[in-house]
Order: sequence, then structure tokens, then C-alpha cells
Amino acid sequence: MLSMQTVISQLRTEGYLNNEVTDSELETLLAPDPNTIPWYIRGAVGLSGWIAALFIVGFVIVGLGTMYKFTESALILVLIGTGLCMAMTAVKRYWLESIFIGQTSLAINLAGQLLIIVGVGAETEEIIATAIATIVLQVIMIQIYPDPIQRFLSVLMIVGALFVLMEEWKFYEAIHLLVIILATISLIIWAVDSKFVSRNLDAISRPIGFGTVVALFGLLIISTLEDSHVVYWWFSTSGLLLLLLGLMAYITHHAEFELPQSMLIGLVGGTVLLTLLTAQAPGIMAACLIVILAFWRGDTILMGVAIAFLTLFISAFYYNLNLTLLQKSLMLLASGGVCLGLRYFLKSTANEN
Repeated sequence: MLSMQTVISQLRTEGYLNNEVTDSELETLLAPDPNTIPWYIRGAVGLSGWIAALFIVGFVIVGLGTMYKFTESALILVLIGTGLCMAMTAVKRYWLESIFIGQTSLAINLAGQLLIIVGVGAETEEIIATAIATIVLQVIMIQIYPDPIQRFLSVLMIVGALFVLMEEWKFYEAIHLLVIILATISLIIWAVDSKFVSRNLDAISRPIGFGTVVALFGLLIISTLEDSHVVYWWFSTSGLLLLLLGLMAYITHHAEFELPQSMLIGLVGGTVLLTLLTAQAPGIMAACLIVILAFWRGDTILMGVAIAFLTLFISAFYYNLNLTLLQKSLMLLASGGVCLGLRYFLKSTANEN
């Protein structure tokens, strides 16, 4: 293993460091923080917080169940849930760096939210009112509760509530609009991630960014189901195509380089051809969009999520094809040949320029 002094000397030799900063100052600057807690210790402490919270939540739920049985008042559930959320928000803000207290307060806070939602549902006996209350509650939680897991889950619950509203109103094709909105939000958040970091807003932007990506893929899983009420999935595919072409143009402009015309035609033509072949499988286009975005931003977690869902959507697309096994095999062979040919074309074009 190379020593820190060897690395600094090599950087000076290659001209990446000037002589104004001494080696001792650089070693102090680059040295790891001795107070950093290893990930496995953080995980164990967090798990212990959830275990402790489960006992507390169980005690509260049993007590509230008994109270509700005698009073039959949903308002009590809402009031106590609100009290738990407010108390745990104050605890989290006061002990912001404590892993144990943070995970314990998160679990109790989620239980408080559940009590509010159940209380609203029991009081109104309306799914629509409960879904709207869930959306309002999660929007508030994103703002006041400083925890990435809470903000990630809040995005998922908001999208889930919106989906419930579409189902209740039988406005099934509105899912295409929601897909495009989620994909657009994901692009905006991850494309300007450095600006959020520079303004210390990444604690909010990144959980929301991951939440919108996972929610996007979750909605598009519906396109792989045969008994779905949604019919015209090519609406979503077309919108995702426009976003993908816009992302390619933005990356080219941001990187300040011009692609050769032949390569540009090949990329655009290949993207459009992929859209035509997978018009009823928008998950493939969405996964390709996020893979390119993650590769450009250099986020390995986002890329891993996108590749996992890309594998899922391609497998579902292959399984749902109304073809024989021989025809599917020939399609796979042809697809592989097209990919190899496109790679050769792009590589040769790049070498010529």
C-alpha cells in the first residue's frame, strides 16, 4: 500500500501540486477523520434503535387500541399521532448526530404518521380524503423532519397516494403524466446535483432524487402486468424518449464537445428505434434514461438501482412477448448483433475523429 508521502511526492512530480503547501499540511488535510464511525458500527447502532423503537411503538399501539375500543374516537388517534410526530421531530433536531436516537425517533415518527392516517381514514371513511391527508402530511414531513430515510419514504408515500387517487377516480391514463413528472424531477435534481451540494441542500435533494427514481420504476412495473387498466403505454415511452434526447443534448452542451454528424445520427436513430420496438414497455426507456444520467453524474448507487430495474424490465418484456421460444431466441441473436454492430460503428467513428 502506498504511503501518503509517496502519493504527495508523485502529485508534485506530475505538476498537480505546487510548492506553496507543505507536505505536513497536505497530510493533515488528507488524513481520515479519526471520529468517523465505521459503517458496520453505525448499522448495529441503527438496528438497536429500531429494536428499541418497536417495543415503544408496540406499547403505544396496544394502549391506543384499548383506548379506541372504549372511546371509538378517531380524533384521539390523530391527536396522539400528531403529538408523537411533533415530539420526535424535536428530538431528531436536538440530537441530529446521534444514530441510536435518530433511528428510534424515526420509527416512532413513522408510527405517529400511521396513527394520523388511520385516524383520518376512520373519521372520514373516505379513501380520497385519506390519500389527500397522506400527501399533505408527507409534504410537511419532508420540510420539518431532517432525515434522508424519512424524505425518501415521504416521496414514495406521496406517489402511492396519487396512484390511489387515480384508481379511485378511474383516471387510469393519468399515470403517463405522473411518469413524465417523476422522470423530469429526477433529471432536474441529478443534473444540477452539484449546485444543491454547494448550497447545502443535498440533504433534501438527494433523498427526493432517489425517491422519485424508485417511485418512477415502481409505477412502470405496472406496465409489465397483463391485467393492468392502463392501455396506451406508448404515451409514457414517447415522453421518456423526449427526455432522453434532451438529456443527451444537455450532456453534449455541458461537456462542450461536438459529436460527429454520423455518430449523432447513429445515437438518435438507435434511440428512436429502441423506442419503436419497446413502445409498450416504457420501463426499458426509463431505465436507460437513469443509467445514462447516473453514469454522467458518477453515482454508483443510482446506477446500480437503474441497472437492476433495467434487467427486470428487459426480462418482463422478453417474457411477455407473444412469440415461440425459437422466435424469441432469434430476436435475442438479432438484438445482440445490432448492439455489436452499433458498438463497432461508434468506435470506428470516434477513432476517425
